[in-house]
Amino acid sequence: MNAIHPATVDILNAISLACYTLDNEGNFTFINKQAEHFFNRDKNEMLGRNVWELFQESKSTNYFEKVNEAITKKKRSEFEYISVFTKTWIKLTINPLEDGVVVTFDCIEKDKHNESLYQTLVENTPDIVTKWNSKFQLTYANKAFIARSGLQLEDAIGKTHREMWKQDSLPLLIKKTQKVFETGEIQNVVAKFNTPEGDLFYDIKLAPEFTVNEKIKGVIAIGRDITELKCHQEAYNAQLNDKYKSLFNSIDQGFCIIEMLWNEQGEPINYRFIETNPAFERQTGMINAQGKTILDFKPDIEHYWIETYGAIAKSKQSDILNFIPL
Repeated sequence: MNAIHPATVDILNAISLACYTLDNEGNFTFINKQAEHFFNRDKNEMLGRNVWELFQESKSTNYFEKVNEAITKKKRSEFEYISVFTKTWIKLTINPLEDGVVVTFDCIEKDKHNESLYQTLVENTPDIVTKWNSKFQLTYANKAFIARSGLQLEDAIGKTHREMWKQDSLPLLIKKTQKVFETGEIQNVVAKFNTPEGDLFYDIKLAPEFTVNEKIKGVIAIGRDITELKCHQEAYNAQLNDKYKSLFNSIDQGFCIIEMLWNEQGEPINYRFIETNPAFERQTGMINAQGKTILDFKPDIEHYWIETYGAIAKSKQSDILNFIPL
């Protein structure tokens, strides 16, 4: 291998990555300061010597295979493996040269530790954690997903939401997932799923997963079971509604809730009764008005009143009228 220019040597010694070169026979021809520190030996003891003689255990690893591919096939490779020298995780990049290869590497033991810790947390959380690609196919699911969904992982991986579930809430979930891919913004959605345990409600947070180039490569979904909370809330709402109806039906004043109906130009043309109380029926004579419109009862009502109610609905401002024919 040709001698490396002094200026290049200075650059290679200045970079943070460990770096060395091998000739086509696998002999060390250059070792930068970071690599010398990593190997913890004088580089002069290594230069000119064969890598497979110095590190014989490497011949049984994929490092041996990748270096030979780079030398014989001029094939670039990037991979992670446990160094036979330090017994720690390192990430290597092997680039072929005309008369050998250049190897750069860095210790990723801390990253691997954090990855392992993250994996332990994800696999043991009661929350469901899944990952989805841009085709909305499942690429990862934790243990909670398997336990709660009733699906086997091998059957679920590669499938879309619609291929796994038939739920009314899916369109909104898919729409929110699409928005994460489009905007990179975190989304939230509450979805209902039919499972062997019955209907379950999940509060789902959808977050983007980025590549090293800050491009979105997937969406991570974290779902928390809120079924019990949902049931308590529905029971509370039913109780509150009963109290409301009891009060609503006991007052002496006529009371009703109406829904305005509009034409294509956004002009009020009618209104429909949503709720009425007994006093309303006694005072107006309109019995069982719920679901019916004012024009069903009074086809000749002055349009002024429809316009007045329409104006109040549009302005969202309350008003008091001295005389309100219904």
